[in-house]
Amino acid sequence: PLETENNSLQSATPNASILMNTTSSPSSPTKKLPETFKVYRYRWIVLLSYFLVMFASGATYAIFLPFSVYLQKIYGIHHVEVILTTFTFHGMYPFTSLLIADRLIIKIGTKWSLLCGIVGMLVCMWTRTLINVWVYFINIASVLGGFTDPLQCNIVAKIASNWFPLEQQVTANTIGALSTVLGGLLSGFYSLVYIDTTQENVEKGREMVFYALLYMAITYSLIYLMFFFFQDKPDIPPCPAATRPNNEDKRPVGEQVISLLKHRDFLLLLTVDTVHTVVLQNIGSNISPLLDTNGIKESIVVVSVGAAYLLAGLLGAGLNAFAIGKTKRYKLILMVCIICGTVFHLLVYIALRAENSSLTIVFAALLGFFEVPLRGLITSFYCEIAYPINEAIIYGLTLVIYCAVVLISTISTAIFFDSASRNDILVYGIITTILMTISNVIAAFI
Repeated sequence: PLETENNSLQSATPNASILMNTTSSPSSPTKKLPETFKVYRYRWIVLLSYFLVMFASGATYAIFLPFSVYLQKIYGIHHVEVILTTFTFHGMYPFTSLLIADRLIIKIGTKWSLLCGIVGMLVCMWTRTLINVWVYFINIASVLGGFTDPLQCNIVAKIASNWFPLEQQVTANTIGALSTVLGGLLSGFYSLVYIDTTQENVEKGREMVFYALLYMAITYSLIYLMFFFFQDKPDIPPCPAATRPNNEDKRPVGEQVISLLKHRDFLLLLTVDTVHTVVLQNIGSNISPLLDTNGIKESIVVVSVGAAYLLAGLLGAGLNAFAIGKTKRYKLILMVCIICGTVFHLLVYIALRAENSSLTIVFAALLGFFEVPLRGLITSFYCEIAYPINEAIIYGLTLVIYCAVVLISTISTAIFFDSASRNDILVYGIITTILMTISNVIAAFI
């Protein structure tokens, strides 16, 4: 099935140009680069199979968010405990990513790493169906999934560099990075269909939750069969940059991580990425109790905000990827996205303070248009500035730091929002906007 679109030599980045001029020496032998490059149509099948697998994983983790208040009622647990059902795995990530995932990805390749991640998520999904035996099985399941989830998440940049020509790598990274986010959106609609949050009968409510989890486990177990269409890498690379496995850093994972932590531009970009991602994550995790639904079913309003954010974000991601492919102006497009994202982030909180759900949805859409594209853009930017360190290590380290920060911030903000007044909410929005603005200034020095 590996038909090719062209055999022509692709244009390369400065890094790739250096690789093209690399010569062998007795003390530092390098493999000769291929003289021709092939762009395979099958790359889209590979990306689609990865997208669907991660889509299912994202939906598995996010299923409880749209009706967190309802879970409080029927299981008698605190709002913070409900939030932790989604974010428990964040606590596992720093250990599993650095100690297990990155090493395995380098050793066994992306295909078998993805399979190990799938097995872990299957265990996670089916363990969650025991929720009515003991409610904290959902947390145990998240821990189990957290052990293997990095094996799936950390390979997205590797897939882009192995299969896609340079002008399409931002697009590939964007699609791969958005897969779990879109899965979370689907879980919101799924919850809306299968769980009636107006149901007051505790026994009936727990039965609905069980069947929702059961149907999800069956459906996504079938989706995981898409793994069999996934391939590690093509026989002939699509561009000079894809020959990096022959030239990338061969040092142990620990030494490469230390090098990254000493890399000025990497740390500056990581600061910007973490601040924006964590601040936006907190909105998504805690928006449910903040919205004034005006008599409308709460989950409908929550899902509408999420849908507006992501659908507008998809449009922005497409335009962003097109602009990057044409101009290669990483920093300029990054600055436009983060500055506009900061403005609309503050406007979302102003709309929440005004108790205007319609305005919140509009500003959430504009926020998504500028912030969602950052995932693919920053992922590609990371790999460029940190070359020749392995992409799995680069992406894995960013997720490690992100997960550690988001776990702490999610718990603290959930406690804050649980008892916050409308004025407190606006103050929080102003403070986080200031943090985002500081990170935007930092971005100017990358």
